[in-house]
Amino acid sequence: MEESRELFDLPLIEELADSGDLVSREPLLDEIEAALAEPDCRIVLVRGHPGSGKTTLMAGLASRHPDWPRYFIQRAGQGDGIRSHDGSLASFLTVIGLQLAASRPDLFPDSSHELNLDADVVARHVAPGARVEALRVERMLLHPFRSFAARVRLSVDILQGQAIGLSIREIGDAALVSPGALEIPALIEPLEILRQSHPGGRIVVLVDGLDELRVRDAPVNVGEWLAEHPRLHPNLRFVVASRDDSERLDTLRQAHEDCLREVDASKNAESAVQQYAANVSAKAHVARILQAHSRRPEWFAHRAALKAAGIFQYVAFLDRALAAVAAEGPGAPALDWLWSGDEADWPNGVGGLYAAFMLRIKDQVQKLTATRDAWDQVYRPLLGLLLVAHAPLTAAQLTAFGGIVPASTAAAGESCETALLRLGQFLKGDPASGYLFFHNSVADYVASPSARVAPVRRRCLPPADHRIRAEPSWAGWQLESR
Repeated sequence: MEESRELFDLPLIEELADSGDLVSREPLLDEIEAALAEPDCRIVLVRGHPGSGKTTLMAGLASRHPDWPRYFIQRAGQGDGIRSHDGSLASFLTVIGLQLAASRPDLFPDSSHELNLDADVVARHVAPGARVEALRVERMLLHPFRSFAARVRLSVDILQGQAIGLSIREIGDAALVSPGALEIPALIEPLEILRQSHPGGRIVVLVDGLDELRVRDAPVNVGEWLAEHPRLHPNLRFVVASRDDSERLDTLRQAHEDCLREVDASKNAESAVQQYAANVSAKAHVARILQAHSRRPEWFAHRAALKAAGIFQYVAFLDRALAAVAAEGPGAPALDWLWSGDEADWPNGVGGLYAAFMLRIKDQVQKLTATRDAWDQVYRPLLGLLLVAHAPLTAAQLTAFGGIVPASTAAAGESCETALLRLGQFLKGDPASGYLFFHNSVADYVASPSARVAPVRRRCLPPADHRIRAEPSWAGWQLESR
């Protein structure tokens, strides 16, 4: 049962769609479905800035239609286990095919009793040094959507040499050897069965995070595959979500200009963000903090929505910061500016909000240590590592990979452990399982040249056979083959 939940990305969808704080965006969901209903539409492109709610919209569609195959591409720096798809064509076709086989078994006839190969050979005499083979297969590609069965009968009257019933010279996994070979059994054949049995039936596939493919190095990815299919199967539809990435999206637009519709995820976002902020301000611990500073929930919701400029992550980050203040932990941020009556004291946009928090942390560290060494020796390498990490990293791992001074000998008490506490509102995870940035917009901020908070030259995902070099430099973190 748990394997089925993971196959359909249910842990992620439930986390996104079932949160009590989030705002229903039914009008946008209805607009997407209306576009899908157009006879000549094959792809609906949902685009918007980071934090504008694209992934939540896709989760909403998946909740509305549990039988729709879905593929959420893993975000760079967020390999948290519930979003594990790498965007390669092999991964995409395998996952979508397995989901279809589970939800629509009628589209995958049982082939376990079918014979792919049948041979009946009779030999009277196989002399010494001679060899007889009833059936030889030079190359066989296997995949999970159809079983392979062979029946071989070999009869030899006098055997003095070799007699072999079935010889297979090479067996390969189609997903590794030839990913495109999965398209027919995973999609085309089920679609043909659907067209014959229900001519008006449709298979709608959800693909979230197309923009994340810019940091992937798969030989062929799902974005390229889509762009290379100017004529999709008439019973197939796609809903694709991506940030505004003109180069990648223009390729898709040109390939499907007659059958592509676009939906702006930022449409009417201001009112939705204000409702989201109102939901946050209604939380008991937030209401207590607001009351303690003589601020009304309506004031907070209006100010937050105004400064968020339609980006949900602005409010989500404030929510995390207020939760940290309510918990009164050692890493609670200072929020004195939040109660200011001057609107100009609130940062503009999510990038400005991240910058305000990060600079306050930096100032706090420098005041406590009376030197810049703690920031340069602990925080900068730590942030750089989190930026390129594709799995959660513990304090011990960050210390070792980054060459950070261990806590037992750290000057002025600043260590990887204390840094993780101060940076808590930017992170998700725990000491045992490790930490990652809580949203890809944080990685975008840290990687931006204007931030100047981490020694990073580029974003990348280290493959399994690489390690992160332990020596930081001004140029950035490098990957070194093992």
